[in-house]
Amino acid sequence: MSRQSHNEDAHGAGAHARGSRYIYAAAGAIALAAVIVMTLALTWPTDPPSRDTPSTQRDTRDDGTAPASGDTEVAQSQARSGQSQNGGKPQFPARLDRLGVSRGDADAPVIVREFSDYQCPFCKRFFPAVQQLVDDYVTSGQVRFVYFDFPLSNAHQHAVAAAQAARCAGRQDQYWAMHDTLFERQDDWSEHNDPLPRFRAYARELGLDAASLARCVREDETLDAVQQSRQLGARIGVRSTPSILVGTQAFSGAITYERLRQAVERELAAREDSA
Repeated sequence: MSRQSHNEDAHGAGAHARGSRYIYAAAGAIALAAVIVMTLALTWPTDPPSRDTPSTQRDTRDDGTAPASGDTEVAQSQARSGQSQNGGKPQFPARLDRLGVSRGDADAPVIVREFSDYQCPFCKRFFPAVQQLVDDYVTSGQVRFVYFDFPLSNAHQHAVAAAQAARCAGRQDQYWAMHDTLFERQDDWSEHNDPLPRFRAYARELGLDAASLARCVREDETLDAVQQSRQLGARIGVRSTPSILVGTQAFSGAITYERLRQAVERELAAREDSA
């Protein structure tokens, strides 16, 4: 996203322009939801899931490391058990979550998924809503949050490196600490020609082996994991960041926490009704 477009959004261009942006954002969310439903419907298997599906669903990773080979073929591993919820709507196959990084109870009734870019200004704007979601729903076990890397490298030259840095920090059990730091200090590292020295500094502040993290980023040790996450987003129709999925509901843009909370409550109510 260009600096000019960000400034236009920050200062506004009149009621008509604001109204147009809202319409485009709503249309984008509707289109995203439609693409996801069609994609899942077309790839949904006719055979029932294998007997080991429940255990693999719980095998989510919190460290940002790459999933085992073959995990990209996930749409065929989740089946009718997902369709039985929310009035038969196709669910985002849980095994796909291994391409992102999960936070919260593996058995939480509602899953919130975000496709995001660490250098995206609108993703930074949405970040406080995620923090509030964690405080209100993730820590209580009602929601599991999954972060997917969707770096828009054409617009944000350091987005891929930042995603790698977070996943490299995950190798030292500090993924979420680095995730938060990258958003909180976006204006700092994103302005540098080479953000790696800033990432090293953040690693030292977090008590990590900064040299190891820098080597991990420099040698692209987590690039494959970032790329798999990016490819997943493209495959289901993600075109902008942040893109948020709350169960079967899709949103585009930096929605408010109140809208996020309402969507979570709808999903919780739907699961209570189907129980």
